[in-house]
Amino acid sequence: MRRLVLLHGWGQDKRTWQGLLETFGNEAVAWDLPGFGAEKVEEEWGVPEYAEWVERKIKKEGWSRQTRLVLMGHSFGGRIAAEIASKQPEWLAGLILYGAPCLYRPSWKIVMIKHLAKRWRWFKLIKRLVVSSELADADKKGLGKVFRRVVVYDQTEQLSTIKVPTLVLWGEKDGAVPVAMAKEMNSLIDKSKLEIVEDGGHNVHLSNPMLFNGIVKRWYESI
Repeated sequence: MRRLVLLHGWGQDKRTWQGLLETFGNEAVAWDLPGFGAEKVEEEWGVPEYAEWVERKIKKEGWSRQTRLVLMGHSFGGRIAAEIASKQPEWLAGLILYGAPCLYRPSWKIVMIKHLAKRWRWFKLIKRLVVSSELADADKKGLGKVFRRVVVYDQTEQLSTIKVPTLVLWGEKDGAVPVAMAKEMNSLIDKSKLEIVEDGGHNVHLSNPMLFNGIVKRWYESI
């Protein structure tokens, strides 16, 4: 038996996956990550801490030992999924990294920060981050420090340890994370397939759900 575990991106919550949840039915599950939706974050976490939280959630689900999971992460959620996959858990059957900035490249970081800043209406505050590398006071909930830790976290070495079939899924016109990163990630991960959605942006699952869901389902069924 297999299940698809969906990890949302920064500034979103589990509701963003409604289309895939309907497509996969009971075979898919999505959670709010700490700091988003209904989940509160009590610590100044980075990617490793979020990965540990997801692993605890998976364990708590009580799925049988025969259950094999496919992790799918969008953007920030993809970083978390990659972190877990790099540990090579025995229950992992596959991985989907969708618009996930797993590599720290300063020039790309600035593009991503500006994109997310506009989304969160933090433009003036985060613009200051680009100049001073300070985000301690950007968010009253503490997510400013979390964001800063996440953005500078480089997973180049972890990607080369991933051994499960992996789909690197990207929008051709992703304004947050350049397609060049997708190509580099694809070259680092064994057994990976690169799928670039023509004219797609950073949120193809929302702008073209029918196309997106079809791509995910076909790959999921092929492994």
